[in-house]
Amino acid sequence: TLIPPPPTPHCFNGSRLVPGMLVQVAPGAPNNMRVSPTTSAEVVGRLPAGTIVEVLSGPVCNEGYVWFEVLLTEGRGWTVETPIGSGDYWLEPWYPNN
Repeated sequence: TLIPPPPTPHCFNGSRLVPGMLVQVAPGAPNNMRVSPTTSAEVVGRLPAGTIVEVLSGPVCNEGYVWFEVLLTEGRGWTVETPIGSGDYWLEPWYPNN
């Protein structure tokens, strides 16, 4: 098992996520959920578009991506919010309808 690097609190100024918030996977391809914040880590799940998860920790910047540790009923893992500098967001804040 790989040990993730310690979180870097301000590694990316464009992040819209913070620990404790609920987020959803943006429309498009599913996000991989991995055991640690690196593309070489084992994939432990796939998060289809619309999946809602809780942010546990992050951000961690690694390999040109901004990673967050997330929790869902099936378990926890690391997934990408955005490729740094791309303007694309694969996770977005989720707010229940009032």
